[in-house]
Amino acid sequence: MSRGTLLDHMDRAASGAAEVHLVRTGESVRWSVLWGDALRCAGWIDRALPADRSVAGLLQPTRACLTALLGTWLAGRTFASLPAPSRGMAAEEYREHMTGLVELAEAGVVVAPALEGVGPQVRRLAYEDFGRARAATGAETGRLVQFTSGSTDRPGGVVLDMAQVGANAAAMARRVEVGPGDAFCSWLPLSHDMGLIGMGVAAFASFDPALGGARAVWLSEPLRFMRSPLTWLRLAGDVGGSITAVPNFALDLVTRRLGAVPNGLDLSSLRCLIVGSETVDAGTLRRFAGAAAPHGFRELALCPAYGLAEATLAVTIVPPGTPWSTHAPDGGGPVALGPVVDDMELRVRATADGRDQLEIRGASVAHSFLGRPAEHSEDGWLQTGDLGFLQDGNLYFTGRTGDRLVVRGRNIDADSLQRRLGEVPGVRVGCCAVIADGDDGYWVVIEATGGRGEDEMGRLGRAVADAAARWSGASPGRVYVVGRGKLPKTPSGKLQRHRLRDRLADESLGPVVEAAGLRRPRRGPA
Repeated sequence: MSRGTLLDHMDRAASGAAEVHLVRTGESVRWSVLWGDALRCAGWIDRALPADRSVAGLLQPTRACLTALLGTWLAGRTFASLPAPSRGMAAEEYREHMTGLVELAEAGVVVAPALEGVGPQVRRLAYEDFGRARAATGAETGRLVQFTSGSTDRPGGVVLDMAQVGANAAAMARRVEVGPGDAFCSWLPLSHDMGLIGMGVAAFASFDPALGGARAVWLSEPLRFMRSPLTWLRLAGDVGGSITAVPNFALDLVTRRLGAVPNGLDLSSLRCLIVGSETVDAGTLRRFAGAAAPHGFRELALCPAYGLAEATLAVTIVPPGTPWSTHAPDGGGPVALGPVVDDMELRVRATADGRDQLEIRGASVAHSFLGRPAEHSEDGWLQTGDLGFLQDGNLYFTGRTGDRLVVRGRNIDADSLQRRLGEVPGVRVGCCAVIADGDDGYWVVIEATGGRGEDEMGRLGRAVADAAARWSGASPGRVYVVGRGKLPKTPSGKLQRHRLRDRLADESLGPVVEAAGLRRPRRGPA
């Protein structure tokens, strides 16, 4: 077992030769240099910011941004990591949302590009404006606020101290068995827990030989990936990346493109590919492994995982080199998401309606949210709102409490149904939503591939309706085919059902092709 706090690990790493590579700017910097920048930044923050005020910022993969984050912690202050704009979110809606979060975080400084008008009474700076007067406080009173994804409800601010962040980073490093030759490689947003903790903080901490002594991390960004998904794998191959992490939908996006890639893509260095953030699909894992195998990828590198912001990040991970599996012997059923990481406990407890809810307890589990305490049981367990079961030490995730629909007395799992409907030819990958209609039924909203005319989109809607009835046993009340990019999503690619409900209710999705013709929705769902 390694010893020391998060900042201890990072400080010891500064005596080594590890490097941070920032793809957006093309800059490479020794960790020792970045750490020195952060120590000087801490002195400026200590003098310029009242002790009871936080720094709120939109984290991006730049040297100045990382300096501000680390400097805030070294000064013993709180950094509130603001979420990036969600897909389909209007600029004014985003500004209003960020203003509310800045006020909730009691920020004294806002450092975020393209956020003019956010927190008008709060001092605004660019990351580059942070001072350079030397000071090294080494404070362990720093905190991180990371906002939940907002996939099923409005984002909440999870408050984590350095001990909690450090415990989870160390647990991840131990589970994936970081070693001196390892290099992390990521395109995930730093405003998301999987990007910041999993591919950022855990990488920085693992530069310490006590946590494996990784040699480098390469940080890209979501926009680059979404424009050209294969840039992620090309980067990993070019730099010898060995550890990476993605949501399930990302594997679907690259799988469709791998078949057209000529020889020259070398994925043999990837030994740990963590798949999480959303439901992990066995079909997706199989298709990706098959498509990537000709390029040197080994299926044993696939590491399905489960985590959430309230746990800092990781709860369970399948260790690299362990074959992934499903619950059913024939390869069906939910995917095994591995055993719990160190310093974490997981149990299953029945809800009032008899469903099996997951509860967690451990060194990295949050004690509070912005403005309210976390609701732990008397013996310290936190309800996750997720459903699943344990067998032979492995977790099997089966859905969220809010994803279950009751349609004319029939239980329908919205997440499972929309994954299956996403396989209907003509539906864009990851662009299908199933929501309650407020009248004992449900609606389906999809985005179509390619440039389709109204008649063709209507036929696609009817095909989706037929498939939904066949797979769920209950026909949807309506199927809407909307324009590309109209389904609201989090920056990490999760559908935001609450925002979709709002946009259906206020008719702000634009023209909508229903299975029977061109219409706008008459009323919103519940």
